[in-house]
Amino acid sequence: MTLRVYQPDFDWFRRNRLLIAVSLLCVVFGAAIVVGSAVWARDQAQNAVRERSVSTLNLVIENLRGELSKFIYMPKVLSSLESLAPALATPSDPAAVRLLADELDQIANISGAKAIHLVDRNGHAVATSGADPMAATHAFAEEPYFRDALQGRLGRYFSVGARSRERSYFFAHPVRTGKTIAGVIVIQLELDNLEPLWFSANSEILVVDENGIVFLSSRPEWRSRSLSPLSEDTRTRLADRYQQQTFAPLPFVDGLQDGFARIEPAVISSSTRGGDTTTGVDFLVYEREMPDSGWRVLILSNANGVRRQVAISALVSASILVIFMLVAANIYQRRRRMIERMAIQDTARHELETRVLERTQILTETNVKLCDEIDERHRAERELKTAQVELVQASKLAALGQMAAGLSHELNQPLAAIRSYADNAATFLDRTELAPARSNLLGIGELTERMARIIKNLRTYARNEQVPARPVPLPDTINEALSLLEGRLTKDAVTVSIDLPDHLPPVMGGEVRFQQVFINLFTNAIDAMADSPRKHINVRVVTDTGGVQVSVEDSGPGVPSEVLENVFDPFYSTKTVGEGMGLGLSITYGIVRQFGGTITVSNASTGGAVFTLTLPLAAISDEAAE
Repeated sequence: MTLRVYQPDFDWFRRNRLLIAVSLLCVVFGAAIVVGSAVWARDQAQNAVRERSVSTLNLVIENLRGELSKFIYMPKVLSSLESLAPALATPSDPAAVRLLADELDQIANISGAKAIHLVDRNGHAVATSGADPMAATHAFAEEPYFRDALQGRLGRYFSVGARSRERSYFFAHPVRTGKTIAGVIVIQLELDNLEPLWFSANSEILVVDENGIVFLSSRPEWRSRSLSPLSEDTRTRLADRYQQQTFAPLPFVDGLQDGFARIEPAVISSSTRGGDTTTGVDFLVYEREMPDSGWRVLILSNANGVRRQVAISALVSASILVIFMLVAANIYQRRRRMIERMAIQDTARHELETRVLERTQILTETNVKLCDEIDERHRAERELKTAQVELVQASKLAALGQMAAGLSHELNQPLAAIRSYADNAATFLDRTELAPARSNLLGIGELTERMARIIKNLRTYARNEQVPARPVPLPDTINEALSLLEGRLTKDAVTVSIDLPDHLPPVMGGEVRFQQVFINLFTNAIDAMADSPRKHINVRVVTDTGGVQVSVEDSGPGVPSEVLENVFDPFYSTKTVGEGMGLGLSITYGIVRQFGGTITVSNASTGGAVFTLTLPLAAISDEAAE
């Protein structure tokens, strides 16, 4: 048996040294890419968590500040009640105390306070809203907020109820009789109703006092626990405030360190919010101070998503690099085979280039034809838009023609009255009767304003509006449309009722074009009621989450069910030949759709037709609102 000693093939290493160097360089470069992508993914995920957490933190702080600011000035205001001084002077008078307690109870119910107490200088409750039996035995004299109020300052303090375990915040202000402090008015707020608003599957919210004790938390079992171990003196000092002797630290593995915390697995496994029950859950911690109340608000955002995103990014990067290296190896293996087929491929390449040139020529010619067709379509669209605008304007001018008789009557009446007023005024001036002459001249001015308003509405309606959509007050548009149709409404004995809500917000659109919409709808209703014994138009406006909804209902015979789907089609009309072109409702439909609204038609239970418009509210930015 012959033993063969392995000898490394140094010639192979020399022949492939470039390949080895490139492979090592690719490995190093790939590792750098994987690490870099993981770091980038971590930064992006942490930034996203930070932005979301800071936003949530700001909302929580504003919520707390808003809740406290509602009552911070209330004690000072209540201290000026005239009924406080008599009750403090004669606390043994049950009628006066009962009357004051009822008044305080009414104020507490209106303001949302938990309770309102009137306390004398010795710390005894004189009157309490709701007749709380515990208030009579409560030792107010030992409360810090009571002592601050006796010193003439606004007292504020947080504590936990001895029996109810309710967490309350107290404001206190001195009640003065002259320059002497006769007692203290105390406002008690309940904070338990704030926590249900903070529940989140990926974060925990804590509110801690100046001693690091958690008194508000989205996780109930963390209440009245400390962020870090407390000394014996601190626990003794806080025992009465929180009604407990021990303040167990929160289940952080290593405490709060540089905005990071890890919760013990046992605590997470007992929670209903999920998490890794073997290693616990990592949290990114962000906090803000509330200097006015001495509190700190912390939000603990789950960091498991960050780790998961980093792992996914690293895995994707590594997969891409592996695929890239496999493709590179495959290319290298095929390189030698490709050398042998270079001659054949050169011939095939020349043939392919020839075919590509031919196909390119064909595609170029096709592209030129497509460009010509596109230009033709654009030209046709422009002509169509121009025709639509001219058609709308023609419809408006036709409506103006129909309204001419009524408008001439509306103008002739004021002109005749002006002539009569002028003659009367001249007669009174000849008689030197100035008061009747002044009255006649004022009448002439009012009639002139009325004629100017009619002509203004007519001129506004007749112009071709080209301005973009903007906020439009709907009541003014409806009233202007009715003003233009006043002559025809009077002639045909048509009554109109309008139901508008208070403080109706503006809608987005064009004033003139919306005016044309309502004129078309009102004209259509008047025509439909030509043979009806009762002629009435009911306009009803309501608001909802979708915008502003306007319904125009007439007392006519309604729309036949077989033509409901064709009402808004161009040139479709149920009128006799010569009475209309069938374009009014089609133009109305186009204008409403142009501004993002909808219009539908149906028949009312009473038999008349109902046209319902849904118009979008005008968008108002936060800056404009402020």
